[in-house]
Amino acid sequence: MIEKVPTLAQLCKTLQQVPYLASKNLYRVVTYFLMAEDVRVSTFITALQEARAAIILCPTCCVWREKNKPCVFCDDSKRDASIICVVETWQELLTIEKTEGFRGLYHVLG
Repeated sequence: MIEKVPTLAQLCKTLQQVPYLASKNLYRVVTYFLMAEDVRVSTFITALQEARAAIILCPTCCVWREKNKPCVFCDDSKRDASIICVVETWQELLTIEKTEGFRGLYHVLG
């Protein structure tokens, strides 16, 4: 059915390239964007483009950081540089940070 609406098929095909976006959620995301007001879609597109232009990986710890600012972890003098927590993803880092119990540095394997 979806092939009969080529533009919709292309949108779905493009969004399928996003890792972790399962088919069930894919159609929900497509519906969200197609039903959203133009200003909301434009805001999303702008935020994504600005993030791509302004955010890079820290070369030391591999955590996302602003291009023109130091890493919030590596540059924090209150952190214990002798302790490094190695995590697989930055999402895991965020979970640890929420506990406010770890005061060392991180390394994200990615």
